Amino acid sequence: LPALFAGGAGAADAAAAPTPDEEVVAVAKHLCGAGTDLALRALAPLCRVVGTAGVRVAGLALATCCHGLCTWDELAGRDHLVAAFGETGGTALGRREFGLLRKWSAGACLPVGGDGGDGVAAGGDRDHNVAASSENGGGGGSGITAIAAALGLRCGPRGLGRMCQRLIDYGRLQYVEKTLGFGPNKEEGGGRGDGSKTRSSVELLHYVSEDVTVQNALLIACKKRQ
Repeated sequence: LPALFAGGAGAADAAAAPTPDEEVVAVAKHLCGAGTDLALRALAPLCRVVGTAGVRVAGLALATCCHGLCTWDELAGRDHLVAAFGETGGTALGRREFGLLRKWSAGACLPVGGDGGDGVAAGGDRDHNVAASSENGGGGGSGITAIAAALGLRCGPRGLGRMCQRLIDYGRLQYVEKTLGFGPNKEEGGGRGDGSKTRSSVELLHYVSEDVTVQNALLIACKKRQ
């Protein structure tokens, strides 16, 4: 995270911290579980002043991980994810269903072709792989598959676990796009009196191969002044 959030600054502190005309970029690698959601929420007060003189959130790059440690109450983009489930005609998403979703996400960390083992995939980042357990539950896999396919999400060889990870990250992407104002190809006035405009973009991508880390999703967004 940027120096803005150093020392455990909360959302209220974040909104007051920047100096006029400062541009902020949030960066974090493997921000565990709900930490990603808290970081996104902390940016919201700053993004509300986009288009006016003052601080400007110019971008973010957050590598997500530990989806099994996400929480229903803190999840950024929860409403968007609930809506996506409803629009695809699948199972309604609530607190209980999300509990299963985050537990099933642990399957992404299992070795390819493995029998479960200790739930840690080959490669680095052992501390960032939340092991699957007998509590992960069963059933419902076909529904998750249909929803992920309808949203055009790429899930890789670890099947259900990857789908669940990407669904959680899809909700976050929607939060960045709609709540933080980084809509794809969105253009807005710069608000700085110089006639400039900004164009924004947001993307969820895999920044390295699974051989490096199975926690390889990157949520990236930027605003470019034109």
